[in-house]
Amino acid sequence: MGDEKALIKVDDLAGLSKPADTLIKKISKALGGLYLPRQIRKVARAKADPTIIEANAHAEVEIFRTNTEITVSALQRRARWLKIQKIIWSAGFTVIT
Repeated sequence: MGDEKALIKVDDLAGLSKPADTLIKKISKALGGLYLPRQIRKVARAKADPTIIEANAHAEVEIFRTNTEITVSALQRRARWLKIQKIIWSAGFTVIT
């Protein structure tokens, strides 16, 4: 059994470590290059989220404020109309609405 030759000598494996290391680094760099655009977009979205949330909140506040102003304005018009009706009614005229 001592005369049998091994398929791979241990001496040969020592010479493969540097090329294998280089191969792994090249593959890692290639995969990193493929992922980089996705990573850039992900970071950009994460940075933009607070700004978007704040802008949406401001927009909702403005919508609420506008709706409130419209409602108050409508109520004021209605109050003026009721006052006019009351004056006309007290004068003895009938108002058709």
